[in-house]
Amino acid sequence: MNDQKNQPRQEKVYDPHLAVTSANHGPANSSISRRGFLGFAAASIFLVNAGQQSRRLESRNGIPYRTLGRSKEKVSLIGLGGYHLGNQADPQESIRIIRTGLDEVVNFLDNCPGGAKGWQIRHIGFTGHKGPDIHLKMLTTALKHGFTFDAVQMPLNVMDAHFDSFEKKVLPVLLKNDIGVLGMKPMGDHVILESKTATPVECLHYAMNLPTSVVITGCYSLPILQQALQAARSFQPMNPSQVAALLAKTAKAAEAGKFELYKTSHRFDGTYANPQWLG
Repeated sequence: MNDQKNQPRQEKVYDPHLAVTSANHGPANSSISRRGFLGFAAASIFLVNAGQQSRRLESRNGIPYRTLGRSKEKVSLIGLGGYHLGNQADPQESIRIIRTGLDEVVNFLDNCPGGAKGWQIRHIGFTGHKGPDIHLKMLTTALKHGFTFDAVQMPLNVMDAHFDSFEKKVLPVLLKNDIGVLGMKPMGDHVILESKTATPVECLHYAMNLPTSVVITGCYSLPILQQALQAARSFQPMNPSQVAALLAKTAKAAEAGKFELYKTSHRFDGTYANPQWLG
């Protein structure tokens, strides 16, 4: 269900995934209600606490491991996004990224063969990025027929929190039914970084702060992989004020989904360009 863009990645002079500072460290826009952000931050902390059972204790090689819903599988907090592993000019670089991830005890490798995703470690789940209402339809239809998915994959990031939000709409349903939470697009395929409202590590830590079982991030180079691993090792739960401050910085940019193109454009929709995939 989760389709990706078909155009080759454009060459860049710099790598936005490795930016180390945010261009917006000043006060939040004065038109934004502090009370509103504190309220949403409190709700986020509630979701974290609700999912605390699946987040506890275990780490391997410094990488936290969390429980994948009621499956009781243990998954690394960082997972490797599949689409980006095919973007290297030299296939050996892809192999190096995968092997390095495995050596660092990452045990979640997403796969994205063109237009659809598979995986779910011998369990049944689904994935999508277009809109939370589609996810809710899938979940409610399954529950109506007495079936509960084991895992669900969806975007969870600092922009999603403000616009057509999977975090607000879908995450509570997953926690209520003890379904594993596969968070993806923490940087929106780097597009969120173009807003200059949050750093790569802030984006990763926000997603990790939610009751995610794993945060899947695209790592198309070894430095980006190492940055993701370090973000996992350095992660500490955020308090409500920290969450509120980050949401305040990203609110204005997030209003119309400008930086969540997987929701608001066909840029990531492989099936749109390849309708034959649907049969």
